[in-house]
Amino acid sequence: MENHRSEKRKPKSLEQITKIFDSRIQTCLEEKDYYQVSQLLKTLAARYKDQHTVIPVDFLISIITVLVKEGKFNEALDVGIVSVDPVNDLNLKPQGEYLERTKLLIEKMNQGEKTPLETQSLLYKAILRWVKKEKSTEINSLYQFIGNNLQKQNYFLPALKYFTMIGDYDSALNCGISWSSIEKKDIIISHIVSQWLIVGNLEFAKSSFSQLIEKWKLIENNFDQNLISFLKDTLILIENGKPLENWIQINKELIQKYSFLSTIFPFVLRKFYKNSNPINSIFSEMFKSLFSENNNNTGTNNNQLQFLEQMTSNSNELIPFDEEYD
Repeated sequence: MENHRSEKRKPKSLEQITKIFDSRIQTCLEEKDYYQVSQLLKTLAARYKDQHTVIPVDFLISIITVLVKEGKFNEALDVGIVSVDPVNDLNLKPQGEYLERTKLLIEKMNQGEKTPLETQSLLYKAILRWVKKEKSTEINSLYQFIGNNLQKQNYFLPALKYFTMIGDYDSALNCGISWSSIEKKDIIISHIVSQWLIVGNLEFAKSSFSQLIEKWKLIENNFDQNLISFLKDTLILIENGKPLENWIQINKELIQKYSFLSTIFPFVLRKFYKNSNPINSIFSEMFKSLFSENNNNTGTNNNQLQFLEQMTSNSNELIPFDEEYD
């Protein structure tokens, strides 16, 4: 009897631990104690991480399904991140089963109601921290999957980022055409051209511009011809390697009107003008010029700083996600 008592208890297996946590989580779901669900999952993920593995995807999906059905998107996001972050922390390669489980999680998060973009973006950024700069057809397939998923929900601009990031000309073009059901066509052309320039693909920028202008020529009176001319001439200047400083100054009112245009030039300079410093050479002067007319009686330096911060914030709408992890 004494020997029996002195024997150490065998540690519970991960399967046994998971059953215990599953029971607790199900109780919390029934009681709508979503905070406790998140805490339990994080604790369970840590147990799995100690064993250099991750929580089974079926287990996570069963929880996500309940949360999405209840409209608890942020809580579903937490479950998704609990799945992705340990994969990153354990330095597990973004391939095979780990990419497939990621796709499955994304799919389940977007069943039923439209999941808010802000919620999805946090999950995608967690995925990109894991994928980082890995290049493979499997990873391109993941980006394609995310882009298609966003487009289905009418999140066209974020979808466009992913298509251009992997150089998928046809998907980017079709995304723009679908987008035209809810957005002005000249704005769509501007975004597509901008995205291709941001990733350094001048040929696709030119081809997209020409193809969409040709496709939509019957309604060209609805275009802002100044915007279209600006894009056309900008492409010509870049192709010929001509300086952009004067061009930006000449068109500053148009850039003010369509503020997203200003976000493309740091990338244009980085990709096509190797010796340029975008902030010091062009943009500091351009921002001063943009503000000097309207802010002569206020602190110009403060206004310029605020504008720079605003542009940095706004530029997140156009910067491809991988640029955020340089």
